[in-house]
Order: sequence, then structure tokens, then C-alpha cells
Amino acid sequence: MSADTGNNINIPDNFRYEHVLRLGKPAHGKYDCFSIRHPSMPLEKRAKIFSPFDALKGFSDAISATEEECSDREDVSAGDKEMYDDNEKETPDMCTRYYMDDTSEEMAEYILKARKTKLTETFLRRTARPIVSGGEVRPTDIVPVIAPNSEKIQTVFPMQWGFRNPEHDFTVFNARCETAGSKPTFSDAWKSHRCIIPASYYFEWEHLKSTDGRVKTGDKYAIQPAGDDITWLCGLYRMEEGLPHFVVLTRDPAGELVSIHDRMPLMMPRNMIDEWINPDTDPSALLPLSLTDMIIEKV
Repeated sequence: MSADTGNNINIPDNFRYEHVLRLGKPAHGKYDCFSIRHPSMPLEKRAKIFSPFDALKGFSDAISATEEECSDREDVSAGDKEMYDDNEKETPDMCTRYYMDDTSEEMAEYILKARKTKLTETFLRRTARPIVSGGEVRPTDIVPVIAPNSEKIQTVFPMQWGFRNPEHDFTVFNARCETAGSKPTFSDAWKSHRCIIPASYYFEWEHLKSTDGRVKTGDKYAIQPAGDDITWLCGLYRMEEGLPHFVVLTRDPAGELVSIHDRMPLMMPRNMIDEWINPDTDPSALLPLSLTDMIIEKV
């Protein structure tokens, strides 16, 4: 047996994501690890990218609501509206993929250290999700992150990618380094909860403007700083329901990246990691030291 939604969409009985097809947008439980509300990502693209949506045959064809319509449904408070608006200014899909090469001895060590922590067991128990042990990393994944421990010593912790807002059902994955210190969502973390996310390289998709002004996705590129096998992405972290979450900081692009995207991740050289994560450091003073010389390869 199957139900008819009235839009010629047949839904099997007891189909868990019936409400997705009926409403035309992702709408999950408060603690569902795929409860993602990315305000600047087209719905049909989100359906293809985020599992379990990509496992639902015909899902994208069933989406009828436009991004503008969905935005109109949001009930965002003043403080959160400011964060929402700031995220809207980012071109879609900015730095929401990176890669961890687990054949690298150094990267494998970070992964191993994170897996051995009690936090990894807590994440698994409460979210039923293990730490990513290599390969392509996506938003909401749990990965190794470098942050200071209680004694301000560089330590590897497992953290989940994304600051969530369960009340308004959206998650933000990036923060602008130019404004993070003044935004309610990021200001506390900017002052004293900074982290480094080790990656082998990050991915970026070329963004092309069509004649009507809309941005279209072009080629995919793998990008990393010249002269280093590890890419040290700068981030912010905070605790959410007793578990650490992080976002990746972005800045204006430099060099050839200008032709690919209007933002790039903020990255520090290896010798500045301790300085960046030190809660007593003024992060604004370190911004001029961020890396801009990149190696870019089309994937």
C-alpha cells in the first residue's frame, strides 16, 4: 500500500520521510543529525548532497517549494536573524568540504588521538555517529580538531561541524573573520574559543554568474597552501548540549582564488597554531599572517 499526496507522488506506508515529500523541504526531529537548514543552498542541491536524502529515489523531483518560500517560513529572533543574514552574504557552499588523507602519518595520528578520547565514545552513544577516519569531510561530520585543554596545551578533540540553532532549525558552518567578533553567535568563541581543523586540502566549486545574475556551480578544485601537506583551517568552537561543535572561518580570497570564489577559508602557518588557539591571544592581530599562496588543482 502507498499514500497519494495529491501531487501524484506515491509514498510507501510507514515511509520515514513522508513529511519531506509532503512539505517539499527537509524537516526532521530536533536531534536528528541530518536536521540541516542551510539558508543559502538550493533545496534540490541539498537533496543530492546530504545523506540520507541522496538515498531517496525521486526526492529532488518531489521538491516544490522554492528557497524564497522556505525563507519566508522562518521565524528568526533578532539576534539569530543577524547571524542568518550574515550567512546569507556568503556565496553558497563556501568551504563545506575538505579531505583528510589517512595515509599521511601526521593526519593518521590526529585521527587516532581523537578516536581515543572519551568524547568520541560520547558522540557515538548520543548521536550514533563515529568519528570520520579519513576521506571527504562534510558538514555535520565529527572530525579531529585542535584546541587547548584546561591547561592551555594543544590537544586533539573530536568535534562536530556546525553551530546548530534547534529553535529555528538551521545550522551554520562558516563564519566571516571580519565580523565574527561582533556577531552574537560567534563573539564569545572569537575571543577565547578558537581552534584549528587539520585537513589535507579543501574543496571549492567554481561559481559562475549567468546573464540573469544567478550563481551557477562550475568545476571542483582541490586547494592547499603551498609547501605543506597539512592545511590548517582556522575555526571557532563552542559546546552544544555537552558536545563540542565548530565552524570554519572565512576571509576574502587571494590570488587565483578570486576567479573561483569570493571567499576562502582562513588558514594559518604551522608555527602559528599555538598562538591562534591560545585564549589570551588577540585573533585580529594574527589575521595578516594568514596564508594566501595556494596550490590549486582541478578535481
